[in-house]
Amino acid sequence: MADSFEGGVGDGGAGHVSARARVAIHGSNLEALTGEKTFRIPLARCSLESAGRKVLVRDEQSSLLIWSDDEGFLDALERAQRGTLADQVRRLRRAARRKRLVKGCSFALIAAGIVGAASVPFTRWAVGGGVPPLANGIGESALERLALQQGLAPTVEQALRVIAERLRPETAPSARSFRLLLADYAEVHSFSVPPGTVVVTAGLVC
Repeated sequence: MADSFEGGVGDGGAGHVSARARVAIHGSNLEALTGEKTFRIPLARCSLESAGRKVLVRDEQSSLLIWSDDEGFLDALERAQRGTLADQVRRLRRAARRKRLVKGCSFALIAAGIVGAASVPFTRWAVGGGVPPLANGIGESALERLALQQGLAPTVEQALRVIAERLRPETAPSARSFRLLLADYAEVHSFSVPPGTVVVTAGLVC
């Protein structure tokens, strides 16, 4: 058979029985050749369905069913007899696209659920106090890079401690302890890095 496809033919009723056959479109008919007999369904009476990769063609006036899972079978049906079955082919393709879309969305939702579940331990770690120690470690590292020298200006440091003690009642909690360091920079500001350490620039003191 020219442009024939691997497939099958059988009774499409409740007790479905199928035999392997070569399937092709001849003129206005869809034919299936088993080697012993040829089965025909007029294209005008064809009703298309899909079952996985299989394209099923039913005879609307009998229980005859011809099918094929070859890739080019659907294209051949679409071209047959000047597009007699084109609308049905397009319907099957739209249904297949919707199925792929639903499958893709389901996969995305499952992936999001897995990511969400995987993030729970990290969230628990962060809420349970993991982030503050991490931030303190980063702050200590930054403080080391400043290479602040202590004890070079005892009078200034003592004056700063006096000011700090005056401010302590306004802090929350007031019993919070901290260390005070003097930075030899002209900028007029102070900063805290890491928490519990206050760095005051020489410019602010002046």
